[in-house]
Amino acid sequence: MFFGTVKKLKSKYKIITSNLMFAFIGLVILSSCKDNAKYEPQEVDKPSELDKAYSYILGIEFGDANSRIDSLKIDYDYFIAGFEASANKKERMFTWSEIDSIKMAYLNLQLQRSVQMEEQKKKDFDSLSNFYIDNNPIFFAENAKKDGVVDMEPKAIQYKFLRKTDSKVTPRPDQEIVMHFVAKLTDGTEFDNSYKKQYPMKQILDRMNPAWQSVIRKMSVGDKLRVWLAPKYGFGATGFSTLVPPNAILELEFDVLEINEGGMLQGREEMPTQGGPGPK
Repeated sequence: MFFGTVKKLKSKYKIITSNLMFAFIGLVILSSCKDNAKYEPQEVDKPSELDKAYSYILGIEFGDANSRIDSLKIDYDYFIAGFEASANKKERMFTWSEIDSIKMAYLNLQLQRSVQMEEQKKKDFDSLSNFYIDNNPIFFAENAKKDGVVDMEPKAIQYKFLRKTDSKVTPRPDQEIVMHFVAKLTDGTEFDNSYKKQYPMKQILDRMNPAWQSVIRKMSVGDKLRVWLAPKYGFGATGFSTLVPPNAILELEFDVLEINEGGMLQGREEMPTQGGPGPK
């Protein structure tokens, strides 16, 4: 892990120095326009000239590289001073040996910060994971007491119909379900919403998550249902990226629009492109 981190940092350093070199080229253009006077940023409009457009792009690339390394704080006065010393063959503040030492010190600083960030991330991960492990049973117990909530599998699957039609026709495992869905955490944090995408999900029922199947089998066209799933039916102890914490309960909503069988649609004649806003 240590050597892998160093390798990544060296790669980042190469990217930074590469972007710095591009930025130097951009500064050459700026300095030449200002007759080496101290440059002060000016408000600009979208350019039509190639050199100005390219200068802007170089600035984007440098700024992007700079923003990815949180400990890199550029002092632009020294930045330009170093550029001018090199471009105009002036005496430099540092010898090559000192420059190498400064680069290595910066690389070591990045390594330390990277290790610290990973350690903090692990602490946050463990803390949040333990929070959900301790509180999930409490959530399911309290949620089961609410009106309309069905405890399908204790402390694992609970659901509640938000809209129920009179239809008794429910889907078979080999049928395609066309539905809108909303996915969020129990604190209301939303991480997926097909309403906002304006395109419903289409999937064969028996290819879905087993827990999804268990509740969707109870639905008919026009039904809308909310389901709460334990981590084992969601993203488990690992979570999902930065969107779903480890061991988090998922709160999903399913709105069945159509049931597709053999190319024939059963249900609504027209599929809405937008089923309305997702829940707040």
